[in-house]
Amino acid sequence: MSADKRSRFGFVTNPRIQFKYAFLNSLFVAGVILLTNLVVVYRLRSFTFQSEVEMDNLLLNNIIEFTVQLGIISFLMAFVVTFFSSLIITHRFVGPFVSINRYVDALINNKFDEPLNLRTSDEMHEISGKLKILGQKLKDKS
Repeated sequence: MSADKRSRFGFVTNPRIQFKYAFLNSLFVAGVILLTNLVVVYRLRSFTFQSEVEMDNLLLNNIIEFTVQLGIISFLMAFVVTFFSSLIITHRFVGPFVSINRYVDALINNKFDEPLNLRTSDEMHEISGKLKILGQKLKDKS
């Protein structure tokens, strides 16, 4: 992918992997929130049936309705926030893999002058030095 395309896409360097993990992570977090909300609604309803104190049905229905609405809003917000934060986090792992893959492809095609540039903040930065040594040894042997 050219530098121009990378700058346009920002944190999405490998959409298939990043979107898959972002979606699954978001679904998990939002699902936990939704499940928690459903438990609260269930407990509210069971409390009204077991309680000896008479509650105003209209008030109780308003509380349950508010809890459901809050749960839906929380579900959507958690999904969106988790999705985008997962894209940013996976970029730290997927971005270096794209660069390393490009470098290894260049070595396979006997293009030993291809640079391998990883940011020092990337998770795979340690391996870049070893790959450069490997590339130099392959260049010396050919």
